[in-house]
Amino acid sequence: DTADNEILEEARICKLMQEEEKQFLEKCAAKDYENMAKHLSILLKHSKKSRRLRMENVKVLVALGKAGEVRNELIQMSEICTSSDIYYLKAFLVHFEGQDEAAIQFLQESLVRDPDHKESQRLIKAIKRLNNQKEEGNALFKAQNLEEACKKYSECINLEEASKTYLATIYTNRATVYLKQEKYDICLLYTSPSPRDLSTSRMPSSA
Repeated sequence: DTADNEILEEARICKLMQEEEKQFLEKCAAKDYENMAKHLSILLKHSKKSRRLRMENVKVLVALGKAGEVRNELIQMSEICTSSDIYYLKAFLVHFEGQDEAAIQFLQESLVRDPDHKESQRLIKAIKRLNNQKEEGNALFKAQNLEEACKKYSECINLEEASKTYLATIYTNRATVYLKQEKYDICLLYTSPSPRDLSTSRMPSSA
């Protein structure tokens, strides 16, 4: 009867959601943003009001460079997310566009509204860590400690939350070190961002 059919349909959707969630998390671990977006699209068809999924969707769109879609999504999310969430996501967007000063301002606004907002706390620490690491590398370079400067820049490249703008700067800085060391062969091989680095940003793995 109708009731039985509804129960079966709910069970089917539940099983589908579990499988999509599993595959989404696998793609998260692999930083496969294109397929993350596909799985999120299916999940959101059945959980449009999920704060977690909507926030994950914004971050994936940012990584894919779809700023226009991000801004439209933020407008629609105002009924689901808190004002702290929205400021955090705005910060996430402008950070990955290379605008760290604006990102810090948004994060501060988020934390004014909710001092315990974990995502904002984590991102503000990450941005400061990125810039501190870069400045340490620059200081080593200025001191002519080229070997250590190169190591520091290499560490920067592997940091999570690194934007395309940040990575481009770090690769350029490291290339300058190799040129100073007259390591021209290494300079040609290892001083340009990979296509993956250029097409996506170093987002953290989703929990």
